Amino acid sequence: MGTLTTVCIVLAQALLMVAVAPLWEGLVAALEARATLRVGPSPLAPWRELVTRARREPLVPTGASPLARVAPVAMLAATLVAA
Repeated sequence: MGTLTTVCIVLAQALLMVAVAPLWEGLVAALEARATLRVGPSPLAPWRELVTRARREPLVPTGASPLARVAPVAMLAATLVAA
């Protein structure tokens, strides 16, 4: 296999894992609730929570430096590169 093909496969696997992780968490929570005879949350509840949090306006203190805006993005980028 070529290098480009390998890189594409690795990126596809990483995106699949990121997409499936919240769904898996929701399925486990729903199954635990059913096992204890409770109603429990929907398996899609973690995805709804992520969408809700993504729509929120970021909280940045008025006297904060520009670093306060760049640091979270830099940490996310570093985490994605390390994974």
